[in-house]
Amino acid sequence: MFKFALVLVRVRIRIINYKNMNNITKIVLIASCMALAFMTATSCEKSDSQPVICVSDPIGTLEVNDTTFVADDSGYATLIATYKNRDGLFDPAEILIKDVSGTIEGDSKIFLLSTQPGKYEITAGALSMRIWVVSR
Repeated sequence: MFKFALVLVRVRIRIINYKNMNNITKIVLIASCMALAFMTATSCEKSDSQPVICVSDPIGTLEVNDTTFVADDSGYATLIATYKNRDGLFDPAEILIKDVSGTIEGDSKIFLLSTQPGKYEITAGALSMRIWVVSR
């Protein structure tokens, strides 16, 4: 893929009328093409023919669909959480909320929170977040 990106850089430079540009424009054009080549070569999409570089946060990432829910008459609020461990792999089994059970669906864990005003702490690995349920 990297060889393809370098060829793409050469093609883009040749297509543009290179002779009528000042030096700064030429530098910006070349830098832009090199950035495109770098992004293409280091993208995290799977490739059967070339290895790729993927960077993961050393402590993992914990994401939720919201951190504040408004209490309503339904009786519960749906919290959807995803966790990527330090290796960059989804690990929904590690997501926990004290005294609340959740169900794993794909790469996420779904919790039904009571809509009684209060706070919850969601944890996964070394990460934690506070989730609030507030009254109207």
